Amino acid sequence: MRKTITPLFLFIFSLISFSAQAGIEKNDKTFSINAQLMSSDGEDMLMVMASGGLFTTETLELQGVVLLIDAGTLTITGLGANANLYLPGNNPDFIPYIGAGGQILNIKDSDPTFGFSETELSLNAQVGFKQFLAEEIAINYQLQVISSDSYDATVASVGLTIFLD
Repeated sequence: MRKTITPLFLFIFSLISFSAQAGIEKNDKTFSINAQLMSSDGEDMLMVMASGGLFTTETLELQGVVLLIDAGTLTITGLGANANLYLPGNNPDFIPYIGAGGQILNIKDSDPTFGFSETELSLNAQVGFKQFLAEEIAINYQLQVISSDSYDATVASVGLTIFLD
């Protein structure tokens, strides 16, 4: 485990010293994607979250979000919206944010004994920051909590955001 984590931390810290001199402007459009593939006790799980956003001000981004989780017999698909408030500081290459939103989730368990399918509303809250590598490209670090009647998750993810003209 240590052999994997040490190079990962060195990579992240080397990115932190990188300076792109970027920033966010009103009417910026974004496309972001976060993906995870996890394996635990022989069970694989794939999670992909994609979003498209529009900065209505220099600090407020409205997003449309699509979510897919495939965990063997359990499949979750979601469609929703988020609002993220960015908190720019002295360094325009690191911009933290907080946000919240909601999704309509379709949760399906195809287990032959306990299977079910339902649609429900979920709420989410997130905190993170964007680290700009160039004016149009940022790495997105995010911690998100998703909660619904039958599904709760805490997701730490790293993704890529592209700023579009």
